Amino acid sequence: MEEQEKCLPDKRYERSMNHNYLVLSTYQFFESTQEESYITRMLLENQIPGLLPVVYRYKEGEKQYCYEINSLQALDRLYEKQDIGYEVLHKLLAGCIRCFERLEEYLLDGSQVLLMPEYIFLHMDTSEPFFVCYPDYDGDVRKSFQMLLDYLLTKIDHKQEQAVWLAYQVYRYTRNPNYVLSEVKVMLYEAQEMGADMEWKDNCESANCSKIERDSYCKSPDFIKEDNVNLYRNDMKQNNYDKNEIEDTTDEVESYGWNKNILGALLCTLLALSAGAIIFGARLLKLIPLSQKQEVSLYGAIGMSVVAAVLFFVSILKKWRQEEQIRELSDEPENVLEYWEQDGEMLEKANVHMIKVEKNTVMESGEKSHTGQQTSELTGATMLLNGEFMPERCLKGMVNGKELKIPLIQFPLTLGKLAQFCDVVIPDNTVSRMHARLEERNGQVYISDLNSTNGTIRNGDLLGIHEEVAMELGDRIMLGRVCLTYC
Repeated sequence: MEEQEKCLPDKRYERSMNHNYLVLSTYQFFESTQEESYITRMLLENQIPGLLPVVYRYKEGEKQYCYEINSLQALDRLYEKQDIGYEVLHKLLAGCIRCFERLEEYLLDGSQVLLMPEYIFLHMDTSEPFFVCYPDYDGDVRKSFQMLLDYLLTKIDHKQEQAVWLAYQVYRYTRNPNYVLSEVKVMLYEAQEMGADMEWKDNCESANCSKIERDSYCKSPDFIKEDNVNLYRNDMKQNNYDKNEIEDTTDEVESYGWNKNILGALLCTLLALSAGAIIFGARLLKLIPLSQKQEVSLYGAIGMSVVAAVLFFVSILKKWRQEEQIRELSDEPENVLEYWEQDGEMLEKANVHMIKVEKNTVMESGEKSHTGQQTSELTGATMLLNGEFMPERCLKGMVNGKELKIPLIQFPLTLGKLAQFCDVVIPDNTVSRMHARLEERNGQVYISDLNSTNGTIRNGDLLGIHEEVAMELGDRIMLGRVCLTYC
């Protein structure tokens, strides 16, 4: 990690008209345009899917590569407080593999791609990943991908069975020093197939019907639609099916796959043994007369039966191992922590990321909410103030004609209109999905802009992207057209 950081360029952000840029620069006193590398020409002359659009410029002794990041957020910032679910994990890994495949079409090996959370950007609506390709960087693709997986393992949602299975399967495979990155596609496909099977099973179990009706209905492509499931469930409730029958048929569906494979293996084994017994009786005991052609046919039947039996047993073993892996990986969080105890540094990171930060809520004027626990605390002895206590701070303003009060209690605090990633939701269409961030250090509150479209303005001054500014009482903060006062 330290060697990678030494090779990284200087990073800053710039805002120009309606475009936001990530600027990576290195100092070079003389610009040598005639020695422009093949990699640089490919990046500047082609828009390679999966990579951030880049513009090159030479300014005041600096080589600057400007990457457009409109409507994008860095992976580490976006999932600072959130766990990464299966869909985002699958898109991220699949996007990474596709990116390297497309680079190969341009005869690039991908060693210039920065596979670090702060340089991987996701679209806020689609979660589609975009990567930074810096021509002057030369890294090890395999090691970089392994380090990315180390980070992802500390962030995955362990409540999602698919996410856990996919993350650990890819992680274990990439521990092999000679692993092939393209083979990860097979694991992505298996995870997708496993998810489809789980969805089919859940949908079938949610339909209160008999086995025959369930089989015919679940084969319908419209079954996965929520409206059709609800309609079908209502119809079944009207028919008053017996609950015991429903439980029996549900168990029958779950064990059907296992019974079919076991029965097939037994039948093939029995067929091979029967053909062998006939040959044994004809050749050694002379009980059955067989021609040479009949004997050859029996040998062929034995061979095919043995092959079919082996295939059935392999299928049974594979399914059993897969279920065991899923059961192990979806255990309680203690098992996950035990897994990380082999590496103290990774365990520390995992513990930090597993801390759940309670989200603040938007409170309108006149609204008060007190739980029983809070009431009991208020009835205790009065606390004596001293120099260590800070007065309660907040942001006040108006949003769509309603008064807004944001208590500044827990930090960091993210402001925006996308509830999934923000601690405080500001319902205004001029506010970005993730607009601004508040942090506290040594009793001082700092505000920074999060690559917002309309920018963050403090007392009339437009903040730079990710620029941190200390706030003073009475400061006026503009998020789009929403004006807030720090008090």
